Amino acid sequence: MVAIGVENAPSVPVITYAFEILTNTFSAAFAGLIIGAITGEFLHTLYGLLVLVVIRYISGGYHLKSSLWCVAASTFVVAAIPHVPVHSASIPYLTGFSVIMMLIFAPANYDKYATIPKRYYPLLKVLAAALVATNFIFSSEIMTVVFAVQSVLLLFKEGGEEQ
Repeated sequence: MVAIGVENAPSVPVITYAFEILTNTFSAAFAGLIIGAITGEFLHTLYGLLVLVVIRYISGGYHLKSSLWCVAASTFVVAAIPHVPVHSASIPYLTGFSVIMMLIFAPANYDKYATIPKRYYPLLKVLAAALVATNFIFSSEIMTVVFAVQSVLLLFKEGGEEQ
């Protein structure tokens, strides 16, 4: 970039870090979807993945220190989502729990990993809680599992990429 005259070109470590994030994300998504296809739950896995990506972007959460562990844990979560049974009577309670967790803890770890200004954090909190609250209407087992898992991940404050 410097050779072709790009002003304020990002450093090699910044580009490497961005590449690792993209590689981790796509690896976990791809592996989770492959497992979903093998287990006959491809569409439910895809649905869970999409919901997880959206709520995680809005609410933040824990980041593992190792890229390898990140891919492994993310793959496990994505692949497991459609296989976790949720009794229909427990959906409102788990959804309510998740809404409360979002209102208390979201956005989590944004100060380390996101480029969104802090003045938008209250909006992110409300958006996260509102998105979770839509499950009171949809009563989706998959959304329930995703939101419950993400709510718990908001509790952890440590983490980050290993150098």
